[in-house]
Amino acid sequence: MQKLRNSNIAKMIAAKITNKEIDFLIYISRFQDDNGKVYGIHYKELCETMHMSYQEFYNVKLSLEEKGFIKCEKSHRIDHDITILDNSDSDCRQNGYVNTNFNCEIRIIIFSFWRNFSSVRQEQNCWR
Repeated sequence: MQKLRNSNIAKMIAAKITNKEIDFLIYISRFQDDNGKVYGIHYKELCETMHMSYQEFYNVKLSLEEKGFIKCEKSHRIDHDITILDNSDSDCRQNGYVNTNFNCEIRIIIFSFWRNFSSVRQEQNCWR
């Protein structure tokens, strides 16, 4: 399942997550099972693929966990099992999703969504 639920995208915007956090979620979403769980993420492989330091990996992982986007479990001394919360296949089908399998820049979609979302909220005079 290579998708992120629309409500998770809106939650990402509201939480003002960083580019690295967005990239991290998009990357791991490509390997999740139908329940949103990714098994055996090795930090070195992810760091090499995403061009981030080992410390950045742990900082991003901890930040996303604290913000309620992911749940992490240590599966082995160096591997992590990470679940993207509220991102099961049935949730995505019922509530809409963004496909993360495209080669296009997913961040453009997210920021475009954010611009539209923020302009609508400003028009409704409820921006905080």
